[in-house]
Amino acid sequence: MGCAYRRSNDTHNAGTAIHVTVYVDNMRAKFRRMIMCHMIADTEEELHAMAQRIGVARRHYQGDHYDICLQMREMAVCFGAQQITWRQSSCMRLVRDWSGWLPPPDVACELWEFCRDVVMEIDEDIPF
Repeated sequence: MGCAYRRSNDTHNAGTAIHVTVYVDNMRAKFRRMIMCHMIADTEEELHAMAQRIGVARRHYQGDHYDICLQMREMAVCFGAQQITWRQSSCMRLVRDWSGWLPPPDVACELWEFCRDVVMEIDEDIPF
């Protein structure tokens, strides 16, 4: 199945490999008449660039992610965003909040559990 949003003159569809570090999760939260999910990225620049590319206004930025509707999610995937689970998205953001680095989705939850356990051994008063 092709992507309806790709255009023949799209430079991201030119056959060269592009390292994409934008992710969309599978959360489904109702907001008015829309169903929403999260879009995150390794850097704010990459996140804002994808948001602009799929037509999401900067005012919808939530500080470290965008909440986007499913149509925008489909567009982001067409433009190279990787699909992840809501749990992976949450773990990735927790690790980034703690370390400043966004881990890959396949190890994010293990890293978060490790970080949480190490910190709990040091100071049990830290709320995790």
